[in-house]
Amino acid sequence: MTSWKSWRKWLLDIPLSARNILENSEPKNGVKDFSNWPTFPQLFIKGEFIGGSDIILNMHKSGELKEKLKDLTAGTSQQKEDSE
Repeated sequence: MTSWKSWRKWLLDIPLSARNILENSEPKNGVKDFSNWPTFPQLFIKGEFIGGSDIILNMHKSGELKEKLKDLTAGTSQQKEDSE
């Protein structure tokens, strides 16, 4: 199994954003309606709803999540090489 430290390094190369939608019921309900998924957290990649934590964990274990994120990491790796 991959350690958290190696995942953390890999994740730092990916442009991420997070939103706290739990403080206000309007955006929270809006996200539930948009994704048609009742629980949080929820993962979206390029605006596409991927799933909740159970689905993301299974995707990670199968390698599918890494594959799904390849195009995101390719751009940041190239930018990093260009700046060095």
